[in-house]
Amino acid sequence: MCGRLLNLHSDMLGAIWSRKDLGRAGAASAVAGLLAALPGARGGESAGECLDVEEPGFDGGNRQCFGYDPVGMVCGWDGDPKREAYCELAENGLKVCARRRGGGRCAAPDNVPRTAKTHDREL
Repeated sequence: MCGRLLNLHSDMLGAIWSRKDLGRAGAASAVAGLLAALPGARGGESAGECLDVEEPGFDGGNRQCFGYDPVGMVCGWDGDPKREAYCELAENGLKVCARRRGGGRCAAPDNVPRTAKTHDREL
């Protein structure tokens, strides 16, 4: 079954890419859409995705990270293998409490969580 699907997708990719009326941008967009439709493709929801799980204001500073905390430090849900979270450096340079969608510490190259956090100071 998977082999037939891959062959079908391969044939479709070739047909899309060879169409002159689409132009390069149109063809690239169509190919991206086709790849997103592959079985198992789920936009932005891979088990390796690094999620910001910070809970600002949680009791005693748990479940959050501050600028002085070392990257990799356990920051919440200590000892729970599916929920335990670690301080990671977000895309905006701030430290946040994060974990992999599938559980555990975020792994490179997907260890940069997105966050709405505007500072990492302890207030």
